[in-house]
Amino acid sequence: MFDVEKIFDFFIKNFETIKTILYFVSLIYSFNLFLIWLYFEIKNKDETGFWLGLLDLIKKYKNFNELKSKTPTYEEIKKSYLENHKRGLINLKNYFLFVLDVLGYSGENFEEKINNISDDDLPNKEDVKKAVKAISLLEKSDQELDEEEYELLFSTLEKALYYLNIIEKEDFLVTFLK
Repeated sequence: MFDVEKIFDFFIKNFETIKTILYFVSLIYSFNLFLIWLYFEIKNKDETGFWLGLLDLIKKYKNFNELKSKTPTYEEIKKSYLENHKRGLINLKNYFLFVLDVLGYSGENFEEKINNISDDDLPNKEDVKKAVKAISLLEKSDQELDEEEYELLFSTLEKALYYLNIIEKEDFLVTFLK
């Protein structure tokens, strides 16, 4: 009835054709599976939140990596601090607030943003609030501070950036303070 040798001869002679047909069949099958999956995702909109949340997470990670790659910006802030302490502190405060925005901490003002950070991520929250307030007041006034006061304010925000994993310990300008 069936001759095994004839069947093997048929498969060997037409191997490339059979392989091509199977490839296209599997491609069509995979495409149909994708369309079915897409249909069910659209039909069950409550489950699409997972995928949208995943996209937000990827977007935040991308922004975080861009922020980590902006170390020249922090280097420029250190240079401006060494040239003019007041201008350097103002630049550091603006950079810190920019970091909070990029990392997704929400709030109407900087205090709410800082309060939304967990104590594990930023253990010196109260010091940071005081430093940002002091730098804001310093920015509005013509008053000058002592060298130690400038260093204390700078080191407070510098430590906050370190705790948020924006800068490395080696990047510290003021390392002799707690």
